[in-house]
Amino acid sequence: MEAPNLDVLPIELALQIMSYLTPHDVVAVLGTSRRLRAICRDDSFWRSLCFDNSRLASTLRRRNWRQNNARPKTAKARKTEIRAAWNAVFEHDEPASWYDEYIQRHAPVVTNWFELPRRRNGTRLLDNADVLEVCGVALYRPQGASNIGVGDGAQDDVDGDVDERVSKFHGIPTLLAVAPLEDGSVCLWDVNGTMKRRGAIVQQSAPGLLFSEIQDATLDKSQRTPVFSVTECVAVDSSKHLAYFAIENRLVEVDLQTMSVVGVEGFPHPISALSAAHPSVPLSVGTGSGIYLHDTRTRLKTEAHTSEFKSVDEIAAQNMNCAPFPRPGPLSIIHVQEYGSEEEISNDIFAAGRISSILHYDRRKLSVVKNAIHSGASLSGLTSMPYPFPSIEDYGRLKQSESWTSQSTGRTVVACGEYKSKGSLELYPVDERQLNVPMVNRQTSSSAKVFSVVSHGRRLAISDGAGFIRWFERDGFTEVRRCTLGGDDYVEEGDEGETEAAQRMMDESRYSRRNANKNASWSETGDIARKLLATKSTCKGNGLESNFENNDLLFWTGEKLGILSFSPKPGSRAIDFVEDTMTAAERALEKEGNAYRAKMRQFFKSARYFGEDSDSDD
Repeated sequence: MEAPNLDVLPIELALQIMSYLTPHDVVAVLGTSRRLRAICRDDSFWRSLCFDNSRLASTLRRRNWRQNNARPKTAKARKTEIRAAWNAVFEHDEPASWYDEYIQRHAPVVTNWFELPRRRNGTRLLDNADVLEVCGVALYRPQGASNIGVGDGAQDDVDGDVDERVSKFHGIPTLLAVAPLEDGSVCLWDVNGTMKRRGAIVQQSAPGLLFSEIQDATLDKSQRTPVFSVTECVAVDSSKHLAYFAIENRLVEVDLQTMSVVGVEGFPHPISALSAAHPSVPLSVGTGSGIYLHDTRTRLKTEAHTSEFKSVDEIAAQNMNCAPFPRPGPLSIIHVQEYGSEEEISNDIFAAGRISSILHYDRRKLSVVKNAIHSGASLSGLTSMPYPFPSIEDYGRLKQSESWTSQSTGRTVVACGEYKSKGSLELYPVDERQLNVPMVNRQTSSSAKVFSVVSHGRRLAISDGAGFIRWFERDGFTEVRRCTLGGDDYVEEGDEGETEAAQRMMDESRYSRRNANKNASWSETGDIARKLLATKSTCKGNGLESNFENNDLLFWTGEKLGILSFSPKPGSRAIDFVEDTMTAAERALEKEGNAYRAKMRQFFKSARYFGEDSDSDD
């Protein structure tokens, strides 16, 4: 019997035939024609696959679904009800690509390390000891910028010339990672690989750029160099091409197009956190004395008014623009969106850190705390969703005929931290009329402190002190998957043999430990993600096609950057970028040095073989 041609069958019949295929077979069919591509990307088909392979569905199947309904139900009716409850959180007008969602739930997770920034002396590349430490990170989406940039010494990578890159990356927006370095410079990395190689440095400013406007000429020359001491020390306003950097008690504004400092504002106490920058609302700056609002329009007015004397009205207005917060200040500040929108920012501001409560402010009346949410945990991070969260009890009560949007129009604040030496993941409803009670998971979230939480697709992603990256359903309890950061074995050439042997031994040790105790907490590299950022843009109407690679997970370890992607291809290491940053003379010198080190290594090995004492003083 000849196989049916899916390209000429009706959509309903084609989807029914696809239900008998494996996901790998469906992906193979996807690339045969445009019509089959549209059919194979059907949301209902991939949503059904996500549901059938979800742990939440198996959990709900074990519950007694007849306790609220006396009428007996068939297996098909119970399955329909469970699926309706599982999809309840997505019944808003929230855009969803379930094909990408399935990939992010089941595809292999690989770690791609970014290029390491270095100190340079002319054109000579210095040794590994001169690698600069990354002190924070934020995402920069330059609006109106071309997808392919060939400038500032950008080199074409091995994928091909510019024309091939244009066709390959058509529809993918330019995305850059912005970070301050320990020497006071600002560095930009290419996240999506549209300007240079993915993870490569696009531009690095001159050293001391951020410190030049801070150090007063009247101060002692021997004074220590300013340092970056907080996690949330970077915020980027992509529409204005401005980046804000918190350095002790100063806020430095940098124009990312010209790489120059355009403004500096001082605060009475050191800055402890910055909110995300948005063009429609001022930036929230958390300090030891409270939370201030920073607006560039106010800075322009201040520059025009050069008088050192302040009127009573100016002093009163300055005090009214400060929100009270216990010392030494918040660790995380978020601006909550309007219901159902990722772009419209409301007047609600939430701050947490170092205290057992989350403080709620109204931007229109900042000097008064609107509400305090008691947590009891030591919180370290906040994020928000413009939709309400469903608890497990709500999953059980919801029927197929009911609509989640008709029950509530609330939003959700997600907090993470530590409670009695264990991780804590907490979800709180924002609106008072929302009937959901807070969800606090201090049992299964993590065995160590949770450092960061972010909304990643239709899941919540967290990073903990055990070295894991975990994904949870939006109920906050059901874990979807977990992974650890892959190794970045940055070694000199000539050590590959020893490194590969050591890597094999480590892999065998990890495999035995994993089989001996699958619940044991262990990290592959010892690196811990201090901060997570989802790379997918939430802007609508930009005309860009959905691409799952744009929804990868950027992480910062406190020293370097990397990104988690979902692909069967192996990840990249920092050593892969070394040859791209070296000149021809440096490559030749490096080759000679590798040959000399290999020869000396062979000599010492042979000396030890013939009984020479390598530790003798002769």
